Amino acid sequence: MILSRVLIVATFLLPLAGMASGSGRTVAKDWLRHPHDHRYYTEAWTAVLEGDQGHIVFVNILYSNIGVVSGSAAVRVSVSGPGKSSKHYVYEYSTDEYGEDPKIGRIGVGSTWMALQGRTLTIHVKEADVQMDLVVKNWTDGVKWGDGTVLSDAEGEKWAKAFFHIPRGDVSGDLTVGKQKVVFKGAGYVDHWVQNVLGSDYSTRWWIGRVFHSEYSLFFMTVQTSEDFGGKMAHRMVLCKRGELLLAADDYTLKADKKREDPEGHKYDTRYKVRFGRGKIHGTAVLRGGKLFDREAILDQMNAAQRQIVRLIAGNPVTYRLRGKADVKVLSDGVETKFQGPALLESVVLED
Repeated sequence: MILSRVLIVATFLLPLAGMASGSGRTVAKDWLRHPHDHRYYTEAWTAVLEGDQGHIVFVNILYSNIGVVSGSAAVRVSVSGPGKSSKHYVYEYSTDEYGEDPKIGRIGVGSTWMALQGRTLTIHVKEADVQMDLVVKNWTDGVKWGDGTVLSDAEGEKWAKAFFHIPRGDVSGDLTVGKQKVVFKGAGYVDHWVQNVLGSDYSTRWWIGRVFHSEYSLFFMTVQTSEDFGGKMAHRMVLCKRGELLLAADDYTLKADKKREDPEGHKYDTRYKVRFGRGKIHGTAVLRGGKLFDREAILDQMNAAQRQIVRLIAGNPVTYRLRGKADVKVLSDGVETKFQGPALLESVVLED
């Protein structure tokens, strides 16, 4: 289990510094694995789903070279029921149990897989405690910047790539957790990361926001990089409405405030104020976090020996996830559109 926890930390904290300029569409091969022999090479496919009844689901399929003898793979699922805190499930596999089929765009480990064909994604999870069969219908094409590279050091030896395959989609299907079965319908987001550098090497804090309105959607992610990686704020944002990509930006501004403090003394922000775009399309968004439904501190789940090993590899990240509300204003060619919607706020704090 310790290897899967290291893998989770390494794959969640993914670089966004050194942004490439110019956004474009993802293509079929972007979805598949990008094999590499670096010791810290890792890939993660992540779906974030919010149901109309109030369920919030995170699904990760992970593949990594990180390990004591060989690499490892894992399936990670987080499920929060309406008004409830999250429950986490981790299933560890060997890299030999990873497989893919380019003809149908399917990647997976064991009996769990995701298949992307055009603008349709199928998610099939078959694990001991969690099963799901879901279909996500993408509103637009996927988004990437350049060839997907979002970080590269001066020598080009350390890098990360990101592919935002489903900035927003409609989700439907079945979800079963334990003995409880849910007919799931709602909103979804899916991305795919490839890296050969650890998040603890480059970042100190993350702010992530998602707004799922019935006809509009906003996603953004901001990272405070460490001094070794420039010490700057790095950004990614996708704004769309049903059937149309409105804006893909890496130069918006974020002000995060309204701090709270957890029992361990860690502080996290609960309000995100964003100003984005210029010229034809620009606007603002304010996300206000309400109830904290998930506090995930990997080290808290380990014994002293395990904590020492993981801290050396991946630091000590603590992730806070809050349900909230958002107010968004968009001006396009002088026409103003306002919308409100439920918001998901994430704050990741890396403590020494």
